[in-house]
Amino acid sequence: MFRTLLFRGLPVLFLGLVASTPALAHELFAEVRTDYRPFVDFTTVRITLTSPVLVAADVRDYDVSPGDRFDLGVRIAEYAGLETGEYRATVELRNECGSVIATRLADILLTDDFGVTFLVSADLPRPEHRFEKSVMLLEDADLDGGFSAGDVVRYSVLIATPCAASFTDTPDPGGQLIPGTVTASRGLILQGNEPGDQSITVNFFTLLPGESATIVYDVIVVPVIWNQGSLLLDGGRTILSDDPSTVQFPLDPTVRELTDGGAQQCLAELDAIAGDPDEDGVIAVLDECPATPLGEPVDEEGCALEQFCAGFDVATGEGLLSCRRADWQNDEGHFPRDCRPDQGLCVPK
Repeated sequence: MFRTLLFRGLPVLFLGLVASTPALAHELFAEVRTDYRPFVDFTTVRITLTSPVLVAADVRDYDVSPGDRFDLGVRIAEYAGLETGEYRATVELRNECGSVIATRLADILLTDDFGVTFLVSADLPRPEHRFEKSVMLLEDADLDGGFSAGDVVRYSVLIATPCAASFTDTPDPGGQLIPGTVTASRGLILQGNEPGDQSITVNFFTLLPGESATIVYDVIVVPVIWNQGSLLLDGGRTILSDDPSTVQFPLDPTVRELTDGGAQQCLAELDAIAGDPDEDGVIAVLDECPATPLGEPVDEEGCALEQFCAGFDVATGEGLLSCRRADWQNDEGHFPRDCRPDQGLCVPK
């Protein structure tokens, strides 16, 4: 047998009759089902059971666990040996500060074993929880329009989390804090504005529900840029900041890909023309024969003898004459004998 009851005009409670065998000592099971967010909106469920047949109120706290599915229902308390009589059960969802964010109660006439499910809907005011870290390009050193080494970026951290006690952040290997750039709309800046500081610490003491804080600081980019701040709550738990531009990934670090940048591109182009790919001693920009076999002697233009001679087209009268008079390293005076025509080609003698 099952019954659905309304208590004090609130459609928040389902009572199911678990057993129909009369008994003088009964069991009571309490379950909570809610779309409030565990660990975000609440961390503890408190249930208080009172009755004229009890010597004192029975108060129990259920601490939320990572695997709890409150959207499906979580059993928070079990009572055994209860006498027949009238009971009042009050359930409170409490946040990290211990503040009550939602409550439900039920009056129960216990004559048998019962299971009670408290339905707590988040259509009641939901506490705001935001811990987001955004990044923008503040100074584009190489004017490439992207995040690259030498640029200055600005982080903005929005905190609207009840019970937040302090914020800390140490830029990861991709960034170096610029001391003196840290500002905070609320709280006391303990670290970040003194010469040599490489970390940020802001103490809020405790953010109350409805309060928020914004922290801003600048970082110079080294080779990569990856960052995530942490927030210490009053209860001792630490949570990590979220990148609001990646809504599909909650609580992820704030990451931006680096571009090669104008400076890096310039260096790459310089290396391409000033390098010596064939290792013949002549840099690429001056090398007329870029693919000289390794170890072959070359002239001042980077050409081995065979490459030098092959550059003359003996199919023309002018090319035939030039082949016969060619001086590979300009060291043979008036009668050079470095090349000769052979079967339509100019080859070494």
